[in-house]
Amino acid sequence: MQAFFRAVSRIEDGATRCIIALPSRWANGLPQRARQYGKAWLRIGQAFPELEIWLVDTKARTYATTKWSDWLGA
Repeated sequence: MQAFFRAVSRIEDGATRCIIALPSRWANGLPQRARQYGKAWLRIGQAFPELEIWLVDTKARTYATTKWSDWLGA
């Protein structure tokens, strides 16, 4: 919850991208979580189109960028 509010608080400063970084292994559960919250997940994505989830793999030194709303279709 704190990560969400820290990310979207940057909109006030003119941010065009608000990023929540998560471990890459969390990609396995994100589609299920998005489906669980359904309409609420969708509305968050609509209210904050700048919101992104970045999946970070520190061992491989890589990351994947996704939009919040991408996870409902995954």
